[in-house]
Amino acid sequence: MKIRNIISAVAACAVAATAFVLPASAAESYKAGITFQTSSFMYRDDLSQDTILVWDNDLSEGVEVEGSSYVDATITGDGTYTVEMSGVEDGGWNMLKVDTEIDAGVNPDAVLTITGVELNGSAVDFDATACAMDNTVAVKGSDGVDVNPAVRAQLINVYDNLAAVPNETYTSVKVTFEVSGLGGAPADDDTNTDTDTAAPSTPAASDSKGSPDTGVEGVAIVAGAAIAAAGVVLLSKKRK
Repeated sequence: MKIRNIISAVAACAVAATAFVLPASAAESYKAGITFQTSSFMYRDDLSQDTILVWDNDLSEGVEVEGSSYVDATITGDGTYTVEMSGVEDGGWNMLKVDTEIDAGVNPDAVLTITGVELNGSAVDFDATACAMDNTVAVKGSDGVDVNPAVRAQLINVYDNLAAVPNETYTSVKVTFEVSGLGGAPADDDTNTDTDTAAPSTPAASDSKGSPDTGVEGVAIVAGAAIAAAGVVLLSKKRK
């Protein structure tokens, strides 16, 4: 094989390898969901909690609320998303929030804006200004690791004397919100990717917080090896 052909073949391999190297990282994704505490201490404290619980004083632990369920969303970029829960019957709420795994320190321009609220299946008015929260508090993510500070919003917080919606009994809550300042593109199905029902379940694998293992390093090594091999061939030809 002529040296010219060898060089052409190696160059083609290097270009192909470079094409594989370009998509080295995938877009970040972040879990979002409703977290809450009712006046009788039904609760979902954070996104890592895989069932809705109620505190049992006799057992000194939380037990599953039968018939309850929730639907989380996976945020993949700026866009509109929906989260919801049902089967929670109580006389009122201590806290009712939408938490996300978006790190406000890493994404300082990210904003979560609630755009719609349905209670017991009916759309209701809400105080959008009251819903806004400063991104200064940690949220435990789906993998159990704190996101600090996290992007979030709220509907009710009795500890701050706040109620963006009336603090009454709701057996179902559905919240639609927009994310901006994050970049990227929302998935085709922008919400409702993780669902829990009364039967205990393991949460979906935690959303990626870094570049996935794409095998890019191996591709780069192969390309480098091909180029090095070409050099060896050239030296060999010159010596002859």
